[in-house]
Amino acid sequence: MAHKITAFVLTYNAEKYLKGCLESLMWADEVMIVDSFSADKTVEIAQSLGVRVLQNAWPGYGLQLQFALNNASHDWVFFTDQDEVVTLELAQNIRKLMESTPHYLAYRIKRQNALLGHWLKYGGSIEKNIRLVNRNQVSYCDSQHTYICEDVKRATLEGVVRHDMAPTLDFWWGKSFKLATIEAEVDYEKGARFSAWKTAGAFWKFIRRYIFKLGFLDGWAGLYMALQRSIYILVYQACLLELKRGVRQPKENPHTTKFR
Repeated sequence: MAHKITAFVLTYNAEKYLKGCLESLMWADEVMIVDSFSADKTVEIAQSLGVRVLQNAWPGYGLQLQFALNNASHDWVFFTDQDEVVTLELAQNIRKLMESTPHYLAYRIKRQNALLGHWLKYGGSIEKNIRLVNRNQVSYCDSQHTYICEDVKRATLEGVVRHDMAPTLDFWWGKSFKLATIEAEVDYEKGARFSAWKTAGAFWKFIRRYIFKLGFLDGWAGLYMALQRSIYILVYQACLLELKRGVRQPKENPHTTKFR
């Protein structure tokens, strides 16, 4: 028996790239956005494409995901970020899976990142995250990341979502610094503290990604990516130290999606 599926996107001020994202989801039985009261034309763009629109004040990443799961019309749910595009191969494989009997309750999806116009292949840049779940069996934890609470059987589905990380380097680095700061503030409230050991580990992370995981084969883009991953850790730890010393005060309920 074929299973129907809801595809959704968490949105906030996404007018620059939302149209392409939503158009790549039109294979789903229901397409939905959960918008955090955008100030731009995000809602209008979604409505023009016939997409179901829900609005919910931002409670945190994991809780917003769970809100979407709770309000989806179908048991099987797939989600993507607002600046990603689903490839035809992945869409076909999801539809094929829905026409059969899925043997798992959660499926990882690969994500390929582009930087400086180059699709990254090395340095650990191809990520796998759980994006397709049965909402009756899986829930999302209160977290800034896509962690599911249950220890369920999971598999990886072939195909990728594509993510153009940033139009320019200054935008990319600015976004990276901002989100490292936000993540540190959120985690500090949950008990995270500065770690000199983890700070030093940022340098090993660069070596591991750039040398041992062959990031250098991606050229300048691979170098920038490896540097960003390490600098993100340094900024994150520096913010934790500022919070501990009272130099920085955590902001209430910051809105962010992940920057990976």
